[in-house]
Amino acid sequence: MRRAIAAVQGFLPEGSMRRHDWIFDMLSDLQDYARANDLPELAASVRTTLAVARRETACRDALGEGDTCPAGPERIH
Repeated sequence: MRRAIAAVQGFLPEGSMRRHDWIFDMLSDLQDYARANDLPELAASVRTTLAVARRETACRDALGEGDTCPAGPERIH
């Protein structure tokens, strides 16, 4: 979690963490917390959020500047 916070605040050297990795780390930590504290609805919601974040960041990383990612899970094959 500290690494995620540091990345957000810009304290990590450039290139030491991929641009979006911090958000996946933070969401994974939240999902672990939800599971450990018997919060199944939150854990399921975070699982969905992780999937959306992966799709959207992969799409953005694959496209050029100014391009728009289509909505929905079918956009990345």
